[in-house]
Order: sequence, then structure tokens, then C-alpha cells
Amino acid sequence: MAEQAVTEGKTSTRVMWSAGKRHFQDMFVASILMGLIMLAGLIFLLPGFLSLPLSELNNIQTHPNVIGLLALGAIFLIIYLLVMSLVLATVPYALVVDVLGPIGAVKASINFFNYNKFDVFILWIIVVAISLGLQMAVSSAAAAGAEAVQGALSILVSVVNVVVIAPLANVWWTRLYMSRTGKRLYEEGVENGFDEPK
Repeated sequence: MAEQAVTEGKTSTRVMWSAGKRHFQDMFVASILMGLIMLAGLIFLLPGFLSLPLSELNNIQTHPNVIGLLALGAIFLIIYLLVMSLVLATVPYALVVDVLGPIGAVKASINFFNYNKFDVFILWIIVVAISLGLQMAVSSAAAAGAEAVQGALSILVSVVNVVVIAPLANVWWTRLYMSRTGKRLYEEGVENGFDEPK
């Protein structure tokens, strides 16, 4: 749907349902694969847990070295998760636009990130900043004592996230992926009567 919106300037829900049915299984497997890659970051917590004897699990506060190792592992885990969220950000778009399998989409996303680190980072920051900004607006309203409107604001923010932010972010990511992989340039060339680039 986003691909058609980027290339043709318009789309329909029929396209969305059709693409959803066609790519559901691969997208499901890709989601599991990305989840496993994220879970692999738990390895950074292992040194802390392995340095603590099993009999001392309930008295972890008496072992400052273990607490230090766990804190360091948690920092590395957070960094790992942030980096992986950037590296794997274009997996769904590679899967749909290039019609790849789950593993191929992960590889394509890694390659895409390697050549477009700055663009991926900036777009990721923009999308996260918009979502956080909306959440902060609700939090500040609650902190100001506007309890009566907090529930209404929460519902409004949820609706805006689902109806506006998510589709807009989807189109932005699709446009970035297609333009950087040459697909949007090719489509623009076709529309303007140019030949396919050699």
C-alpha cells in the first residue's frame, strides 16, 4: 500500500488487504527472526549472572561486583537493542518492496543500513520524537492537574498514532528504502518516459 502510494501518489485499502495476505507468512517469520536477534542481546547479562553462585541469588545486593557487571551488561544490552532497531528498521520494506523471504529481508536491511546509516538514523529519530512528543503532551497535561482530560487525551493520542503517525512513518520508510535502492528513481523515470537505468 505504501509502495503504491510512493510510486503513484494514491492507493486503496484493497491493495493493503491484498499485500497483507500475500506477505503475511513471511512477515510473521521475519518478526520472529527479528525478535530472536533482539533476544540475543541478553548474552550481555550472562557474565553478571554467571559470576554469582546459585546459593547467593537472594543476596545479590551483598555482591557489588555482580551488581556492577549486571549494570554494565544492561548498558550494553540497551545499546545493542538500539543499534539492532536501526539495523533491522527496513526489514518489512525490503520484504515487501523487493519480495524477499525473511532471511533475505534481514540481509537486505543490514546492507541498506551499512550504506545509509545517517538517513536511517535521522528518520528513526524523527519517528521516535513524534511519538514521544505526543506522549509527553499527555503526561504534561496529567502533571498540570488536568485529570478530567487525561483519559480523552490518551485516547486521542492513540488514535493519532494509529491513524496518522503509523501510516505516515510507513510511507516515509518506504520512500527512503525505494529511493536509496533506486526503485523510486526508476518509477519516476518510467513516468517521465525515460528508459530503465543501465
